[in-house]
Amino acid sequence: MARRVNGEGTISRRKDGRYEAKAWVETTGGITKRISLYGKTRAEAHEKLTEALAQRQQGVPVPDHMPRLGEYLDYWLAEVVRPNQRRTTYARYEAIVRLHLKPGLGGYQLRRLSVQLMQAFFSRRLADGQPVRNVHVMRDVLS
Repeated sequence: MARRVNGEGTISRRKDGRYEAKAWVETTGGITKRISLYGKTRAEAHEKLTEALAQRQQGVPVPDHMPRLGEYLDYWLAEVVRPNQRRTTYARYEAIVRLHLKPGLGGYQLRRLSVQLMQAFFSRRLADGQPVRNVHVMRDVLS
């Protein structure tokens, strides 16, 4: 069996049965750090490792930390909406974020958001008696 060269990454099986692939990548802060990628099968872990190594080869950095939706919405309101929209639009978006989106979805990491999660959230809001227009504005804010 041939030995791997430094920087190719490694794949191993965990005690819980999943496979873990590890590789060294550059972060947005300029630091090199080791990331772990997981898969149900060895092939799935290998595919994720290959993708990460290809991005590293292209010079695409990995984020230092993955922000949560609540953090991103605060940034978005302050840096994108406030300077570019009317005060009334900003006030409406801020209220939707503060009252509905941050309490319901603010703790999720951005990369963990999915269509199914959003649809379940909107369906719950409608079942709780929220007006359809409010749910549409929530969807607009998230898009």
